[in-house]
Amino acid sequence: MWTLYLSQAEKHDKELAESLKGDMEGILVFTGLFSAALATFLVESYQNLSPAAGDTSQQSAENFTPSSSAVRVNVLWFLSLVLSLICALTATLVQQWSRRYQQLTQRRS
Repeated sequence: MWTLYLSQAEKHDKELAESLKGDMEGILVFTGLFSAALATFLVESYQNLSPAAGDTSQQSAENFTPSSSAVRVNVLWFLSLVLSLICALTATLVQQWSRRYQQLTQRRS
């Protein structure tokens, strides 16, 4: 009876770990592509937070304040990038946990 339970538990553990690793690989690919595309938008949008490059007068550079919409948009872009990187880090940690879990459960048998 106990051997039947252990074999079923080992089968379940292996399926769970493999499923988690596969799901996390997909998330890592998506977050990588999303972050790359997001960085492109961020580079363009970030330029709206500083005075125009052609404007060299000291007076206009000192009085420059970016529009509130430019600030809001850049905050959202940066927040999206940070969340994407947090997702990638979490997926990596789950993959490491899954590998370690498989090692520990295989050592048990």
